[in-house]
Amino acid sequence: MKLRTKILSFILSLLFSSISFAGDECDKSIIKDIEAYLSQNSKIAIPFIQVNSKNDEESTGIIVIKKPNKFRVNYDSPHPLLITGSKNFINIYDFELEELSRVNSKDNFFRFLLDVNVSLEKSLIIQNCRVIDNQTELLLEHKETGQFSIVRFSIDPIMLKNITILDNGKTLDAGFTSLIMSKPLLATQAPDDLFTVKDPKIYGKIKRLSTEELIKKISN
Repeated sequence: MKLRTKILSFILSLLFSSISFAGDECDKSIIKDIEAYLSQNSKIAIPFIQVNSKNDEESTGIIVIKKPNKFRVNYDSPHPLLITGSKNFINIYDFELEELSRVNSKDNFFRFLLDVNVSLEKSLIIQNCRVIDNQTELLLEHKETGQFSIVRFSIDPIMLKNITILDNGKTLDAGFTSLIMSKPLLATQAPDDLFTVKDPKIYGKIKRLSTEELIKKISN
């Protein structure tokens, strides 16, 4: 697993190492097409591999989105976290520590994925847009936090392929966390209780769901 993670980190570094942040102004038609794609489905699930460049850690899981505003980042064991969100708050539950914390949803970079009618510039500044290797690559700055991320979409068909969150500024050198996306799955249902985490001190231990268990819940 460690070797595979190092290889993935190396490939991602090569993909993004030649980024020029002084690129031409974004093609508005490309941005509109991406926004239309992101606005298509009200319920969707996206399996992913997450790579952290600092500790060579690799995790797998699935993101479930129910528009507007609701999401669940469901990691497979042994990753300790479960992350859910709604309009106002993000819940972060640590299965190892059995602790729940909450942060304001305005700090959520992924917020642009949760709108019914997606407008990237609602919460993000598009710093750069270029087409490379038959993919559209966007350098985005989150308005609330100032954090930079690189997001890639395939062109034909349009599909979200990768989100790389940079740890410090616009460079990969300081470290990054990258989500490599698989083909999205349509969710036929998405019960609201999937997007909340009740306080374990009051309601007891939180049940962990594997990716396979969660897919069954949203597909039946």
